[in-house]
Amino acid sequence: MALVAGTAGSTPAATWQIGTNQQTAKSLDTTVTVSARIPSTVTLSNATSTTVPVDLTWSTTADQLEFTSNLVELRIAQTDGNGPGATSEQVSAPTGAGTTRINVPMMPNRGPAPTLTGKYEVFLEAARVRAHFDDGSAAYDDFTFGNVKLGSFSVKTKTQVKLSTAGTTKSIWFSGALETPGAYGYTQAVPGEVLRIYFDPAGTRSKALQRSIYLSANGTFDVVVPKKGKGTWSFAFAGSTNWAASSASKAVTS
Repeated sequence: MALVAGTAGSTPAATWQIGTNQQTAKSLDTTVTVSARIPSTVTLSNATSTTVPVDLTWSTTADQLEFTSNLVELRIAQTDGNGPGATSEQVSAPTGAGTTRINVPMMPNRGPAPTLTGKYEVFLEAARVRAHFDDGSAAYDDFTFGNVKLGSFSVKTKTQVKLSTAGTTKSIWFSGALETPGAYGYTQAVPGEVLRIYFDPAGTRSKALQRSIYLSANGTFDVVVPKKGKGTWSFAFAGSTNWAASSASKAVTS
């Protein structure tokens, strides 16, 4: 029996071979296939923990698939960034062929959230499986795989532009900050990233980019722009390696 692991439902990446029934010595040309679907990006929205949804799809050429001890163990390991090295989770497997979702925790009870940003890989560590046939034959074994890679993903942290405005006769002053979730329910600012400023005039003309500015070392901005009449100013962050894109924070001028 071969157990084959694949990435995101694509080509299998590893093989688990039994080949002979351990009780009858009957040769069994049996394949058990597992493919994994993993999101390419996970966005953190709180400061302490998150989970990664991993969908495992199991199939077999035998007549029945059974998970002995109902055990599948997955491991998440970080490949860059400042987060912890690895975490693992034992979960109940499906009772037979089919798909099951496993919400694997990433480093629970840690904070602040930005320590979790970076790139990660998901590995299948162990699975206990038995294949049955209608004639009573069975092929089975328990294996510890170790580093059977199922896929990879990156982690970004949610961002939000906090905006305050103060107007004058000929110009408008905008100030604010780009913030993310931080430790203990507080927020923290994101320094040095680029913020884009748009103006959408009232009427038929479309929104247009006005300026791109860099956030300060404290993650704040302070900018004066010419007044353009009635319309909506919006400030948005397009995202980066560690930080998710923000929704636009808007200010209406008359």
